[in-house]
Amino acid sequence: MQTHAQCIPCTKPLERFLKTAPTPLFLYDEKSLVQAAQALFRAFSGSGGFLPRFPVRMNPNPAVLRLLHSCGCGVLCRRRAELELAAQCGFSGGQIAYEPLLRCAEAEETAHALGAVFVLDGADLLPERLPESATLLLRQQGPLRFDGRAVTGVPAAFAGMERGELLRLAECLHANGVSRLGLGMRLGDLCMDGDFYPAIFAQLAALAQELYEKTGIAADALDLGGGFGISYRPGFPGPEPEACAGAIRTQIQALPEALRGLSLQMSPGRFLTAPCGTLVTRVRAVKPGAPPLVVLDADPAQCPRLSKSGAYHPVSVLHAAGRRMQMQLLTGSSQESLPMRRLLPELRPGDPVLIGMLGADGRSLASCYGGAELCPEYLVRADGKIEPVTAC
Repeated sequence: MQTHAQCIPCTKPLERFLKTAPTPLFLYDEKSLVQAAQALFRAFSGSGGFLPRFPVRMNPNPAVLRLLHSCGCGVLCRRRAELELAAQCGFSGGQIAYEPLLRCAEAEETAHALGAVFVLDGADLLPERLPESATLLLRQQGPLRFDGRAVTGVPAAFAGMERGELLRLAECLHANGVSRLGLGMRLGDLCMDGDFYPAIFAQLAALAQELYEKTGIAADALDLGGGFGISYRPGFPGPEPEACAGAIRTQIQALPEALRGLSLQMSPGRFLTAPCGTLVTRVRAVKPGAPPLVVLDADPAQCPRLSKSGAYHPVSVLHAAGRRMQMQLLTGSSQESLPMRRLLPELRPGDPVLIGMLGADGRSLASCYGGAELCPEYLVRADGKIEPVTAC
């Protein structure tokens, strides 16, 4: 079963490092990141040309991106800066998907130069110069269903085109020389229903069949988007990649012969990187109370996800002695963030506290907020060596 990952395990090199390293800081674990990518490729290995693309906005860390590249992953970019970072980390061609929110001539030229796939949710985002490869997004209408059952936990979808509009745009692009056309959907944000991806595949497969029957155009790829769930809490398993992949393989076998060569793509950001990231902070003060209030030295703006209502993260403490008790952990002042209540050993000022599952939407969100200096970042290699992350 897929369960939430614990914080980076304590090792002798980590203990020595934290004796002198200033906090707060972020650690990224090479081993857990590589294992997550390998698990995804292993599950979907029989599903045609499989390509997971990581959304760069979820963690624009060059060390993380280079590791994902070495594992065979691609990237999803929304802005010119993300495209340039992807190129500097080794990505090129169809590994890169460019999905703009608004038209930007400079970003379009960069995407063209890199040979990126353009992901479009409407004709208004068509670049001035048509790309060689494009993916057109379908807007889901009504509840998402699979095998007669509604998929739970799917948020309202606004991206994408109506079916008729998409079919007309596909014909137009094909007639004007776009050689590879994919179909995609953008529905999820941490959906925990195991039928999520199989249901999206069913919608897109039906659309691909309709496109082929009406126009003779054979879609090149089906892009299932992001939102594949991963558990942040112990005892609450997430969806199984193997079960999702099995349900999709069954559907592929039922497709017409002309469509069985479809490439399968997705952008499961949290699944790939959430377990590999840990925020290391120290106890600044302990205020008496029921339960005691532990003030940490991290500023909420350095990791905004911690102050999101309902966001849960596993917490561990290095070598803290004493009985376990309920504590409230607070980043910054009480006016700036919400406390996290955890059962932990009794804490004292100076104790290191490790907050896990922050490899996605962790430090990366800090670029959207002002008022705090960004934390330094380090990569924990598989052999335990800890290296500072340097920009490209």
